[in-house]
Amino acid sequence: MSDAQVPIGSAVLGAGAPTLVATLPAADHASTMRAAHHAADAGAHALSSADPVAHTLAAAGKETGLPVIAYVTSTDDAERVADHADMLRIATGDPHLLRAAARTGRPILLERAPGTTMTSWLSAADLLADEGAPGVALGERGNDIGTILTLQNRSTRPIMLDPHTDPALLTAVSRAALGAGADGLFLNMDDAGTAALLLHDLTVTSALLSIRESPERNDAAPQSGPVPELTRLRQQLDVIDEQFVRLVARRHALATVIGEIKVRHRLPVRDLRREIQVLEHAKTLAGRLAVSPDTVSGIFNHLIDDAVTAQCAALPGRHAP
Repeated sequence: MSDAQVPIGSAVLGAGAPTLVATLPAADHASTMRAAHHAADAGAHALSSADPVAHTLAAAGKETGLPVIAYVTSTDDAERVADHADMLRIATGDPHLLRAAARTGRPILLERAPGTTMTSWLSAADLLADEGAPGVALGERGNDIGTILTLQNRSTRPIMLDPHTDPALLTAVSRAALGAGADGLFLNMDDAGTAALLLHDLTVTSALLSIRESPERNDAAPQSGPVPELTRLRQQLDVIDEQFVRLVARRHALATVIGEIKVRHRLPVRDLRREIQVLEHAKTLAGRLAVSPDTVSGIFNHLIDDAVTAQCAALPGRHAP
């Protein structure tokens, strides 16, 4: 594997489609696990954490099946953290820490420390590679999209952005970073899942970008063996399909709770006005996104039927009209 691609467990940073990493909150175990599951359901490719306790992050990774990226801040911690992580994250140019991290055999995400020049940053990345790190990626904290563009002219290593901005601007900054060529993004999560919608949106965006940037051409000569780009794009479809099924399951669970509330308040199972609103909104959104409204309408009719079935199951003795 070239230095342009870096493995993170089962994921590969720099392979084409951007890698999306969910940063879990520094919270109690239960909150961390909830945030991890929200991230997995939304399509995150890996987990990181603001909590220095590596085994908590490792537990979240094991429970969700996602690789984890953990901070290392001292030479004494390098081996211990490496035992729990798929990638190490370092924010310093200290050569002693760099060598200790490289010796763990884990790929490294090297963040630029405050005040560090780009030349020193890239030299530190070279040191990690020279010391045997199996892969080195570059990480930048903040909103400087220009850094991404500059790095692309000076290095072939993958680039990750950890955006820090007004929440109202986060979507725009994240999309701009992907559009500028970032190979990955960090997104702060919380246990309530409020960032999950943005993560899900960026997952779809990353799949679309991978299609746009595909080196394969329609007029290319036929290949007798597997087409790598086709395989990768199908894997992206598999991710989206899995997200869709998870969302259907969550919708079904919510419908069941709604059914329980309806029976307590003696409300009818079906609300035709509400169903029409749901369908019209879905078809309008489909039109904006250049998707067939008829296709979306068909899917949502099935979802509404499923919701009615779920609510009836929650109401003993009641049947859908």
